Amino acid sequence: MPDVYVFIKSYADGKLKAFDISDENGSFSFDGLENGSYYFLADYMGKPMDAANTPLIISDARKDIEILATVGTDKITVKDLATGINDATPDKLKVYPVPAGDNITILIPEELFSGKSVRISLHDLYSRNVYINDKYYLSENPLTLDISFLSNGIYLLEISDQENCQRVKIIKMR
Repeated sequence: MPDVYVFIKSYADGKLKAFDISDENGSFSFDGLENGSYYFLADYMGKPMDAANTPLIISDARKDIEILATVGTDKITVKDLATGINDATPDKLKVYPVPAGDNITILIPEELFSGKSVRISLHDLYSRNVYINDKYYLSENPLTLDISFLSNGIYLLEISDQENCQRVKIIKMR
């Protein structure tokens, strides 16, 4: 959602550490945060943050965090998207064009996955599945995926097998 005020507060002392305003795609960024635990806060239509939201942890091993903030009917929930998922290495997994139109092309090197097939899924910013292909054979590389049914916006492309999950953020624009 555009024009939403987003904040990061220190878990230790509750002090404001960074803020931003989301752009037209709902994206925002907090740069230069020191190692530590932080709470993410959003100011949208007076809705409170979910009390069950856990702190986000910045460390030497993890400087970048991607979150999904979901606005429900009564609260705003934050999900750490990187938990349990490995980011795709840009020089291995290729997804183009950027931004995407009605189709994206996905090039998946076989060494990224142990099996002969993978599952491909797309999720919107509310964490809803908008596309699932239960079996894609790696021998059919590259794959062209029709995304003409999607609205403009940001989506999370997940490619997984029994042992590994890679993800790439895609932007759909007509």
